[in-house]
Amino acid sequence: EDIDNETLVKLFNNKEAMRFVSGIPIKHENVLTWATNKLDIDYELFYLLKKRVRGDTHSFSWMSKWFPESEAVLHEKYRDEIKQNIARYLETMTQEECRLLREWSMKDMIDSEQTALDRDSLVSKMGEHIKSHQ
Repeated sequence: EDIDNETLVKLFNNKEAMRFVSGIPIKHENVLTWATNKLDIDYELFYLLKKRVRGDTHSFSWMSKWFPESEAVLHEKYRDEIKQNIARYLETMTQEECRLLREWSMKDMIDSEQTALDRDSLVSKMGEHIKSHQ
């Protein structure tokens, strides 16, 4: 389902959200990367957010799958039942995907000059957007 323009205006007309996206990294940035990668929305601020969090170049498709090593945090009494329930809804990561997750680092992105430029562009346009919709 498409997101209408009015909803997008409201989503980006938020000073708290602007403060949130001003950080490097953004809290839960990997989730924003995954989510924006899945959406194709023709709206400048969405495009800038997607670019900032690299949703335009990274899919993180492994986030749609279950990380089997996480079973260690499940209470032993409920572990099998929970794993069966998870398996009904999610594929399990391959060994390669598990390795990528274990080795995943945001250091290059955090240290990147491009990330700072993309952040500045997003925050600037978002500030203009907020001022124009007061």
